Amino acid sequence: MDCTELRNYLESLRKSLAPDRFAHCLRVAEEARKLGLRYGEDHERVYLAGLVHDYARDRDVSVLQCFLPSWVEKEAYAIPGIWHALAGPSLIMEELKISDYRILHAIRWHATSCENMSRFDKIIFVADLAEEGRDFREASEVRKKAWEDLEGGYRLA
Repeated sequence: MDCTELRNYLESLRKSLAPDRFAHCLRVAEEARKLGLRYGEDHERVYLAGLVHDYARDRDVSVLQCFLPSWVEKEAYAIPGIWHALAGPSLIMEELKISDYRILHAIRWHATSCENMSRFDKIIFVADLAEEGRDFREASEVRKKAWEDLEGGYRLA
């Protein structure tokens, strides 16, 4: 990712998110980058996934519902708080033109997890919960554990 692409993503995020959510995305991206370096993942890809993981978070639920994948089970419709993760990849592909499967998969499952999470997916899942701005006790425990053992940090999360 070059500087122009990064600037464009940042500008799109700044327009789409409330200031506190934008700051959260920056911290998740940085936490993901550090974990990516630690565990041998492409640090630029995990950074970008962390940066845009909540791109759809501040969208109206009526918009998100239009972008939910057709395979979403009826139970998910009862939990609008996770729709941003399920609908996010479609919005990201359409508006940000990001089509990297690993990035989109990690974003889709960053709120709920799923079976067979890859190391890349787990990094985004953990980074979202444990970024430095999270002030609840469990966040620092997950952050510390993930630095020692990603799988253990993921399970703790």
